[in-house]
Amino acid sequence: MSNSIVIRSAELFWAKLDAPVNPFNAPQPHWELQIRTREKTEAKQWKDYGMTVTMKEDDNGSSTK
Repeated sequence: MSNSIVIRSAELFWAKLDAPVNPFNAPQPHWELQIRTREKTEAKQWKDYGMTVTMKEDDNGSSTK
């Protein structure tokens, strides 16, 4: 089984991909990336993969991140 997933219908924000970060002294540094979508089916797939999904409201309606 692969650890890879495909993210569709998304916008990327606050990408920290140059080097791993460790802002809270976690056991291991990690990379960070915020992704957003307005597609509810895509958000459900993210949840199914174990990703944290939060609903937010903005000027254009609901989105998930």
